[in-house]
Amino acid sequence: MEGGEYFKVIFSRSVNIINPKENSNQVNVILRVITENGDLTQLQIAEASKVPFSRVKKIMSDLQKDGKIEGVGRRRSASWKVNG
Repeated sequence: MEGGEYFKVIFSRSVNIINPKENSNQVNVILRVITENGDLTQLQIAEASKVPFSRVKKIMSDLQKDGKIEGVGRRRSASWKVNG
């Protein structure tokens, strides 16, 4: 380019910011679904709770680490149990 001419392109994208209130809502919904039917898979829990599958996996992993839920039984035939 002659004379130092240039132009700027700006792209807009939405940023997925997790609202802590919304997150605790998701946790409560997931815990309620597990309490009502612990035999569901994570995919079924996602469908029943209307929470994205990737969020369900993350939330359930965190809940397991915190000791709030546990998987009971073998991996494929496991069920979920809410502690406390």
